[in-house]
Amino acid sequence: MLTFSVSQHIRDLLLLKQIKNYLGCGIIEQISTRPNFAVFVVYKFNDTFDKILPFFESNLLLGSKRLDYLDFQSVANMMKEKAHLTEKGINKIFQIKSGMNTGRK
Repeated sequence: MLTFSVSQHIRDLLLLKQIKNYLGCGIIEQISTRPNFAVFVVYKFNDTFDKILPFFESNLLLGSKRLDYLDFQSVANMMKEKAHLTEKGINKIFQIKSGMNTGRK
């Protein structure tokens, strides 16, 4: 499962609600083991592909977050093409996750 998430201190809960409303998808979770944090999470693949990815194509991230986004986008595209259902695809995802494809980690 591919998920997108943004966590913030609980004092910024309103910001997470605004993000959720703006994007028109996702949920906000508060985890009992991290009582000072809230998380905006998108679990639905179609919402990730149709709303999250286009948002970040129009609103570019900078620095290492941009590189993280590009990895996320690569995996999303692989999943859309069902490449994650093959051994080769899974291995490629593990390479992306470990940073082996970019030399970043």
